Amino acid sequence: MQLLRRLSFTMLLMSMMTLVACGDGDGDLTGGDDGGGTPDAVTLTVTKSDGDLAAANNITVTATVLDNGSAVANKTVTFTLAVEGSATFDPVAGTATTDANGIATIVLKVTDVKGSVNVIASYEDASNDISFDSVGDGESDDGSSGAAKISIEKSAGDLSAANAITISASILSIDNGEGLEGQLVTFTLNNSTIATFDPAIGTAVTDASGIATIIVKVTDVAGGVEVTATATGLGSDTGFTKIGFTSLGDGDGDGSGVSGNVLTITNFTNSTSITNATPASITIHFEQADGTDLANEVITFTSTLGLLDPVTGTVLTNGAGDATITLSA
Repeated sequence: MQLLRRLSFTMLLMSMMTLVACGDGDGDLTGGDDGGGTPDAVTLTVTKSDGDLAAANNITVTATVLDNGSAVANKTVTFTLAVEGSATFDPVAGTATTDANGIATIVLKVTDVKGSVNVIASYEDASNDISFDSVGDGESDDGSSGAAKISIEKSAGDLSAANAITISASILSIDNGEGLEGQLVTFTLNNSTIATFDPAIGTAVTDASGIATIIVKVTDVAGGVEVTATATGLGSDTGFTKIGFTSLGDGDGDGSGVSGNVLTITNFTNSTSITNATPASITIHFEQADGTDLANEVITFTSTLGLLDPVTGTVLTNGAGDATITLSA
């Protein structure tokens, strides 16, 4: 009888344990987890087409959206620029819908802003970005290109002692044809023994009509003269133009009264942005017509653009025939 009671107690205890185990549905007497799993992970990757952004090369940016490895289709991806104006979107809304593969694309077009372009793509809480360079040879946001063109012409006749040649370089806006004032133009010669510039520094600034002029004087060397006018900041490129004419060679060397001596500018650093903090350094070379360097000669510099150092504007040539002066704002 006592054995029967013990057997009944044991079976009752096992039944209670079975009920506890089944009550949770997990087979875990401790209660197990709450049935929640790891949330799906949404990823967004961004790629671009080849090359830099330019008028001749639009950039296609591609965003791929995956949810736990599976494509997210028919969802809107928003594209934005870290710097407004660095590029434009096509479509201009800056949005695109993912296809069956989870891919959304947008086209970027160039503006007149040169530099780095950073594109940010986002979908819900996921985002990513990509950067590339822009050449900046497009139109500005207001529809103007910001570009200009340079042209050159000369006064009549051949270069001679009786006829100095005036070279005029014109810088005009491509958008409206108006002259651009305050543009620095640098003039250079194909052969420094055949002619000289006045001013000798070989630079001039455009006036209100966009015209910069320089005088070319004869030496004692006859032949063909070619003058090149160069200006920077004309849109995205450096602009230059050339003109040629004949010299009769009936002068007295470099115009100093010393026959056969030649004075040329060999170095002009920082010519486009002269300030007190970033002065320009100008070096000239003085030699005879046969190439012999002229040392210990007094060179006088003059300028209407800024302050010279030394302030006297005079420098002695060194043993190599070179003399250097500093020009600041």
